[in-house]
Amino acid sequence: MTLIELVIVMVITGILAGFVGKVIYYQINTYDIVSRRKQGSQNVRFAGALMAREIRAISSPDNIFQAMSDSMRFKVLSGEEISYQLISNNLYRNGELLAENLSNFSFAYFDNEGAPFELPIDDFTRIQRIDFGLETKVGSQTSQSKFRVLPRNFRSL
Repeated sequence: MTLIELVIVMVITGILAGFVGKVIYYQINTYDIVSRRKQGSQNVRFAGALMAREIRAISSPDNIFQAMSDSMRFKVLSGEEISYQLISNNLYRNGELLAENLSNFSFAYFDNEGAPFELPIDDFTRIQRIDFGLETKVGSQTSQSKFRVLPRNFRSL
């Protein structure tokens, strides 16, 4: 094998390695993006489902103690007092992290006719429906979930 043949083989090998390297890089990058989006989506769904289940179990309208757009505190049938609070794009349940890196989160409260309450609410006993939404952004992808909860122990006024 001559020196020219050896150089030609090295150049062709280098070009092929460059193409293969780019393909592998883009596959790994795509896998990472999809994994992070899936994780964010699962976190939002888990947090939303837990919140909906606990809000549905509020023992009575008298057991809502705080109702703001970014926080809520209430007592469920078991007697446990639960609070949700958004602090710096992180959602906490009783002081423990429930969901992180939220790009959007808010509660909305409605009376028995479906009319929204202006905040702050002065009479929590009139709340009949609670809506909330969670949204997280991973890279350029957004994952969101919206929930409408009718606490099962409330009776219409």
